[in-house]
Parts: sequence; C-alpha cells; structure tokens
Amino acid sequence: MQIAAEMKADRRSGNEIRRLGGKNIALVCEEGLINALFGTEVAAYDQGARIISLALPAGYAGQCGSLKDTARMLSRIYDAVEYCGHAQSAVEELAAYAQVPLYNSFTDEFSRPGGGRFADDAGIRRKALPEVTVAFLGDGRSAIASRSP
Repeated sequence: MQIAAEMKADRRSGNEIRRLGGKNIALVCEEGLINALFGTEVAAYDQGARIISLALPAGYAGQCGSLKDTARMLSRIYDAVEYCGHAQSAVEELAAYAQVPLYNSFTDEFSRPGGGRFADDAGIRRKALPEVTVAFLGDGRSAIASRSP
C-alpha cells in the first residue's frame, strides 16, 4: 500500500514515473460487466501501457473456441490480461494456460480481489483515523461481501 500512496503522490506532484511504457494489456470482459474495467483502463493508460478492451458475448466460455486457446493466443500478443466475467472456473482455466500475468477483475465469486482491495485499504488509511472499523452493509450473498478481509 505504501507504493500506491507514493505513486499517487508522484502523480499529484507531476513526478509520476510511467512504469508500464511499451506494455500491451488486454482487458477482457463479458458483455454487461465492462464498467468493472474502467479504473484499470485509466490507471494502466496513465502508467504508459497500451490498452485494448475486448467485450465478449455473455457466457463466452466454450462458445468461441476453447479458453485454453484463448489464453495462449492472448499470451502471444499481450504482456498481461485482465479478465472480468461471471464464471470463476473460466478465469481459473485462462490462468492455467496463460503465459503472461492474468488478473481477475470480477467473477460471480470474487469482486476486485486484488487491486481493488488495495485501493480500498489505501483510501481508508488516507482518509480515516489510524484505527477504524469497517462494516459491510448489504446482501451477504454478493461477490463484494465474499471478499476476504
């Protein structure tokens, strides 16, 4: 989280180091979930990466070729892939065959398990008192509620 705070301070002061220059990142998203990738797209662009957003038909897994082939093809073209879809099994299969980092942005089981969680923590630390209690109010069956603390 310290790195995130330093990067944010560097950006505000005009001293940002673009760490992703020359990198190509695919943001792969099932139809209807694309807004889960907006923050990633802006952050990656700000860091110098070239971004392509690919909207896949809902239920893509198995319809347009195998996930194994999709993972291998994306790995030949991109330096990293972020996936946003419904089935956790789909992102796990993609990750098993990808030769580049594959990030899970959202599935029915997990919502923002990586970067979103760090951003949440950094925001709380930046805005709140050193000791703060956080409570989730909402549907306990949702992907957001199932995130690990």
